[in-house]
Amino acid sequence: VKACCMEDLLVQFESIASSAPRTPIYLYHFPEFAPVAFQFDLEEFLRRAETRLPTFAGVKYTNYNLDLFARCLNLNGGGKYDMLYGRDEQLLASLAMGGVSCVGSTYNFTGSIAGRVIDAYKKGDMTTAQKEQYKLQLAIQTYGSVGGPIGASSQAIGKAIMHMIGCPVGQPRLPSKPLPDAQYRELKRKYDELGFFDWL
Repeated sequence: VKACCMEDLLVQFESIASSAPRTPIYLYHFPEFAPVAFQFDLEEFLRRAETRLPTFAGVKYTNYNLDLFARCLNLNGGGKYDMLYGRDEQLLASLAMGGVSCVGSTYNFTGSIAGRVIDAYKKGDMTTAQKEQYKLQLAIQTYGSVGGPIGASSQAIGKAIMHMIGCPVGQPRLPSKPLPDAQYRELKRKYDELGFFDWL
């Protein structure tokens, strides 16, 4: 969705929502990857969505700004919208801010680590939660060391890692190309050295 102002964005969302009136609609908030041509205020969008978009369900929040995340979580007393946190490397911080759900680009292959972060946090075991979060951060840092996490190569890297862990999911869709053999071997070597495969 391309918009020139908040009203334009809301009108576009109304058009989409009216085409599928019984289907929940979400906003993908990813400022680094999909900048808008105006000063976008997510809180204001959520306030207006309450009266303009009856099927609006929440936000896939891919933004490092945890202060804004918490404000949106607690808007109008909290609980109105799903706030799906999308920065895998800050999963634990999002839980501490009140988040209860997440959607991330690395959870296909780091899901067991992320699950341990969440389980430990729920039990009040912050030491374990922090250790597991650090493993998650190292896995993501390594993922990004060969061209990811954002860009045409991120699909290829993710699919290569899935192959490494014994879950081949095919080739990336065009225009992305498969990870070259040399990069594949280098990435696997880095994950072996890290001990990543023992964390799964």
